[in-house]
Amino acid sequence: FFFFFFFFFRVRKMPQDGVSIGSLAINELIIPGVSGCYEISDIFYTGQSEFQKVHVVDLKAFGRTLFLDQKMQSSASDEFIYHESLVYPALLTHPNPKNVLILGGGEGGTSREALRFKSVERLVMVDIDEVVVETSKQFLTSYHRGAWENSRLEVVIGCAKKYLEETDVKWDVIIGDLADPTDGGPCYLLYTVEFYKMLAEKLAPNGIFVTQSGPCGLYSVDEVCLPVYNTLSEVFKNTTLYHAHCPAFFDHYAFTMASNDVDTNFCRNGDVVKRIEERVDATHETDATPEDVGAAVPRSVDEETLQSYFIWPKWLKDKSKENKTIIRDDSPSYLS
Repeated sequence: FFFFFFFFFRVRKMPQDGVSIGSLAINELIIPGVSGCYEISDIFYTGQSEFQKVHVVDLKAFGRTLFLDQKMQSSASDEFIYHESLVYPALLTHPNPKNVLILGGGEGGTSREALRFKSVERLVMVDIDEVVVETSKQFLTSYHRGAWENSRLEVVIGCAKKYLEETDVKWDVIIGDLADPTDGGPCYLLYTVEFYKMLAEKLAPNGIFVTQSGPCGLYSVDEVCLPVYNTLSEVFKNTTLYHAHCPAFFDHYAFTMASNDVDTNFCRNGDVVKRIEERVDATHETDATPEDVGAAVPRSVDEETLQSYFIWPKWLKDKSKENKTIIRDDSPSYLS
């Protein structure tokens, strides 16, 4: 009860053209010293699961939005940028992805994107929080577009680490769509060198792991992004960091792809156009048309866009040389 009034508040003073006075709003820490204030037009769910605070609201600027522990996870206006950026590079890079595992992904957007690849025969999504999954099924229908009913998808409610430790399956692609590592949150030990070493053993030949790696703007890149990149580089022979601008996050967001067998720079140099045309089909989705195939499907990525994702600005190159943090179980990294 107390949290509701701490998280959602009435705006008393705002600059001209800001959030309307008297409106209900959400305040989120963007970086230390900077907060974002989002005007709410409707509230669909507010609650506390066993693991985290869960809120689904409509934001005036960004539409239907999921917050976990006061951190925006995705919004209807631009979630396609995040989810396509997370999924497409790995599934285009792999020679023939058939068995795919998603760690996290409770919103359903990552499953939606993976199921658009015709070669995927089996997709397993493991999320620890049933409240997030069930809330997303009910309120985030534009995210999943019927993915939950797809016969290729198996949903497991449980600990991703435990599932990986116990599975005998060797996966072509493993996708880390986990919440950011926060102090006391459910995921911070799923970004460590110990976890990644175990995960590497669960990949099939030519296997690829890709994970969201947190915000990577000038003021945020040192917290989680570069430590995740460094940690994966400690475990895998080939590691590539790429990034996309996600407007609702007020920042660029990072993704790291890693493999011991495959060149993870395919999207910079390979025939992306041909693979999208050959591999992508969304005609099974809710409200789809027969034209939803190939390049007509993605809203964010194409050859030029993907190539741009893999280009680092000079300041990122410089920071990467300076930041040598390796995340370990006894020395985790947290997002502020």
